[in-house]
Amino acid sequence: MGWLRNRQAMRRRQDDAAVLRAIRMLRPEYASGYPISRLAGVGIGRVYVALARMEADGRVTSDWETPSAFLSEFRPRRRLYRIALTLPMQVEAGR
Repeated sequence: MGWLRNRQAMRRRQDDAAVLRAIRMLRPEYASGYPISRLAGVGIGRVYVALARMEADGRVTSDWETPSAFLSEFRPRRRLYRIALTLPMQVEAGR
């Protein structure tokens, strides 16, 4: 079972790195999950899991889209993500 945990941890790190790269490419605006998924080459379900994990760690921040943006297009509201301005200490130290 140790090999499975190692493989899952490696997959999480790869997903996190790909998602962060995609968010950087979509700057300066906030990015929603679908464009992040397309640029990262990661499935949409894994993207949202990675975003939730990174938001809990403080590496990513999110806000809901303003009503004027989605009401004029007659679509559901999006949650928009961007890299946090200050990273937690363990991320800065490379851990």
